[in-house]
Parts: sequence; C-alpha cells; structure tokens
Amino acid sequence: MPLKETFKKLVDFKRWSYGYKILTLLVLLISIPLTTKLVKNFVLYLSKAAQVSIFFSQNPTSLPPDKVVSLMLDSGSEQIAAARVVFTYDNTKVQLANEIQPTALLGQVIQKTSMAEANSTGKAIVMLGLVPGAQAPSSVFEFAKFTLHSITTQSLNIQMAVDEADVQIVNTLGQALSYSSTPLNINLNSSLTGTPVPSLTSGPSQTITVPVNMDSYVYNQAPDQNYGTKPSLEVDGSPVLISYLKFNLSTLAANTYSNALFRVKALNDTAAATSSLVSLKEVTDTTWIDTTLTYNNRPVLGTTVATVPNVRQDTWTEFNITNFVNANKGRTVTLAIQMTAGDGTHFNSKESAFVPEIVASTGPVVPLTPTSTLAPGTPTPTPIPGVPDTTLSMTTPSASQRLNRNFVASVNVDSGANKLIGVELNIAFDPSKLQVVDVTPGTFFPNAESANKIIDNNNGSLSFTLLIPPENTQPVQGSGELAKIDFTPIDLGNTTISFAQNTLVAAVDSGSVNMLQDTTPLTVDILESLIQGDINGDGRVDILDYVILFENFGRDTNDPAADPRADLNRDGRIDILDYVILFENFGRTE
Repeated sequence: MPLKETFKKLVDFKRWSYGYKILTLLVLLISIPLTTKLVKNFVLYLSKAAQVSIFFSQNPTSLPPDKVVSLMLDSGSEQIAAARVVFTYDNTKVQLANEIQPTALLGQVIQKTSMAEANSTGKAIVMLGLVPGAQAPSSVFEFAKFTLHSITTQSLNIQMAVDEADVQIVNTLGQALSYSSTPLNINLNSSLTGTPVPSLTSGPSQTITVPVNMDSYVYNQAPDQNYGTKPSLEVDGSPVLISYLKFNLSTLAANTYSNALFRVKALNDTAAATSSLVSLKEVTDTTWIDTTLTYNNRPVLGTTVATVPNVRQDTWTEFNITNFVNANKGRTVTLAIQMTAGDGTHFNSKESAFVPEIVASTGPVVPLTPTSTLAPGTPTPTPIPGVPDTTLSMTTPSASQRLNRNFVASVNVDSGANKLIGVELNIAFDPSKLQVVDVTPGTFFPNAESANKIIDNNNGSLSFTLLIPPENTQPVQGSGELAKIDFTPIDLGNTTISFAQNTLVAAVDSGSVNMLQDTTPLTVDILESLIQGDINGDGRVDILDYVILFENFGRDTNDPAADPRADLNRDGRIDILDYVILFENFGRTE
C-alpha cells in the first residue's frame, strides 16, 4: 500500500476511533486496580511453607588475604524463577574488591548494586530472574559471588548478614516461598591477635619490595597451550601475546605510599626492544593459576593502570602504579602487560634470575637505577623528564539539549609542555539520562589509530584509546579536539559527563607517568522535546516515530532490546498510553 494512502487511513482511523479510545482508557483505568488486587491475592493464596535456605560459602572466613565468597540458595525440590536478596556489611571494616557476579542460572539481571555503591552504603541488592525457556535451578546453587577485602588492621570478628525483611523468592508456579538465612562470620586479622605489630612507617622512609607470586603468558595462536614454567613473559599485539602476573600485597597493608613501581626486566635480546606503547592492565580475577592458564581460559582485562612509550633491551621497565597500590594494599592483585602494536617485547619471568616485582616507598621518590644494553649502534638517549601538564575538557555547542535529539560532545586537549603520543579516555555518564551512539577520533592526532573502543550503555561508561603510529607521525603538542562523542538524551534533567580517574595521557620521555594534570566535566540540561511524540528527534511526528513505537510496544525500558525513547510518558513501559501521546500529535512539526 502506498505510504500516502497508509497515512490517510491512519488519519481517518484517528477521527473514527477517538470515542473508542476514551472508552478503552476508561476500561483500562478501572481494570488495572482490580487486576493488581487479584494478582496480589493470588500470590498470597499460593504462598506456602516451603523454605529456602540462604547462606554464604567459606563460612567462617578470614581476611586478609582477599577471599571469594559465594551467596548460596538451597531451594530443595523447588524450581526458582526469580529471587531478590539483600545483604549488609560493615563498610568501615570490609569492602567488596570487585563487582558482584550473578549466577548464569538466573540469567536476567533485574537489579544489581554496583561495587562503588555497595562499599559506600554497606548494602547490596541482587535481583535475578529466569530467562524465558531456560531450565529453572533447584536444590543448592550459587546465586552470586564477590571478593571481600579487609580495610582495617584491627583484629576483630564481624558479620555479613542477609536482610530478611527485604527478600523475595518465587518459584516457577508463581508461589512466594518462605526463607531463612545464615550470616557470614568474618575473622579480621586473626593472625595478628596478641602480637604487637611494629610500624612500617617508623623512620624517614620505608621501602618494601614484593616479588611476583605467579606469572605466565597466553598466545592466541596456541589457545590451549600453557607457558607457566617458561623463563620469559611474551607481549605482542599481532599475534596476540598477553602476560599475566599475580602479587600478594599483604605486606603493604599498613602504609600509604608516596611512590610505587611495577618493575619487569626486558631480555638481553634486540627483539625485546620496542618503540610502541606498552600498557599495564588491572585484572579483577585473581583465581587463575600460572600452570593452567591458557588463552582460552584467560581472565578478562580491565582498565589501564599505567603505560610506557617504549622498552629497551636488558633494561628494567618501570610502570608508576602508586594509586593502584594504595587502593589495593593488603589484597591479592593481578596485572597484565598488553600491546596493540605488532612489534612485541619479551620480559624475564619469575623462573629467571630477574623476578618481576613491585617496589613501594613511604618516603621521597628515589630513582631505581637500571643497567641497560642498547642494540649495537644505538645512541644513548638523553631523557627529558615529563611533567603532568596536560588538561582535558568536554564541550558542546549548547548547554541545553532536547529529549531524544542526538548531540555531539567534543573532547578537547591542551597538552601544555608535553608532546603527546596517545590517550586513553575513560568517560562516565548517567545511563538513565544519556546513551552513547558512537565515538570517533578528532583532529588533534593526525592519522590516529583507535586501539580500543568499549561503549557500555548499561553501566554508563565509555573507553576509547587513541595512539599515533610511531613509524610516520611525530608526537603532537598544542590544543585541539581529541574525539567526538555522539549522545542520545533519553530522560529529562541535569546530568554530568565526566572523565574517570583512570583516564591516561602518554607523552614522549614520560616513562610510566600519567601526563594528565586536570579535567573539566560537561554538564548538560536535557529539556522536553518541542513536540511530544517526536521519538527519533527529527522535528516532526510521523510514520518513522510510529515504527519505533510499534517495534517496541509491550516492552519495559529495562529490557536490553527496548528503545527507551519510545516510552513517551516515561513510566518504564511502552504501552497504549505512549501510543495515545503519539496518536494525538501525529503530523505535527516544530
């Protein structure tokens, strides 16, 4: 049917059905309270005495070192369709060391408290549901897991407990099940009881060296091969070789450090030298074993901790990880060495005479003098120390933006005295108000290579790495546009787009020092669309908006497949009420 005829029929239908629409809405308004009451009574009627046990694994547990704890359910023969569990803990004594990991058995994550919020409030909520068509779990199964970390040096016992007043467990018949819970008993610093602990900060300074506990590397072209006993650690971008190192930082728990370096020595081999950027990544998984690690079971890489612009053969390469050590002292941690370029490097592993290490100092920074052997004919460079003098900001042509109408935010840089070779942008935003459509390089770096682009619209984060190719581009100094971020506003109100703390700026002769001095966030005021019903933000309400509404009709906005722009009245559901708004405004333009 021609579009013009379809449009005419839609308009005729609007005139014909106006009275029926009012009647339909009246029926809905009358029936919704009645339906709600019937459903409530039905659930109460079906509730029964079957009891689910909620408990924690590793009970009791002792900290430090960090422990992985599982939140368990024992439902007997009952098949579980959904569950909401809330637990509390003393956040002045213990903290979550990673994000809560839900079970795959209840694959629909309805609500999950972030690590940052849980550690701020001492309370975490995990609400999971069964994915349609999936087998419902029963008997004893893991509901969620997380890692616990002690943040006190006191020797005492505390508990992590389930808030039984705020728990809901439903079986596949829609029956609300009864439950009981057992708290987790946590013994903190029990090995220190009755033993005086000397202060590590006595005297002008204290330097502590922590050797690597486990190390290995993985290789994408031999995905099942293990290299845990090799005397070297291999790193490359093509083919992919990633080195993993595990450290126990329990000996660092008592101090705050003014300087901490991760040190690893390159092999005495010309192939170990590289002029490409090498990144040190944080890895939240600390359960891997060096003798079983492979490319297929490798832990997922996290955010960048530090970078170095090059590696010289037979030289100790040093990454500045002061902030990382102060945030993780007392824990077991994993670091990974990664490259995106194809001219890899080779380091000594713990099986060699030069063991990778972390060196942390409480006093003034004292340079660790390495010995180096450069390739024959290579002139000895004269390094010029870099100074953190670079600033980043975000701007947009207008501080006010219209709902559902895309806008572009520019990420701007002023390098100061530094000559830049790369930037890792980590951007945080409120996903309930904004969604990222795309991010592209700006004009500051000529011929920039995008080494990494991760858009997470569920958690409100964006990671984007830009590097200049060393073979044909000079380092850049000055100011300009680093990147462009395309946003879609999906809810009203003020919101801030900011740079996360792990944003990094790399410059020539900077070693492992982050050259970023300061950042300026962007605040945006999201205003109502000039026309209600303009879902796609093109300035008119037409068949294109209808198609978006039609494709999302019946969905909740927390459905990953839903387009939240179609929720015109912003009640969390795309339904007949949103259709009425579009229907009333069909054909209008700005």
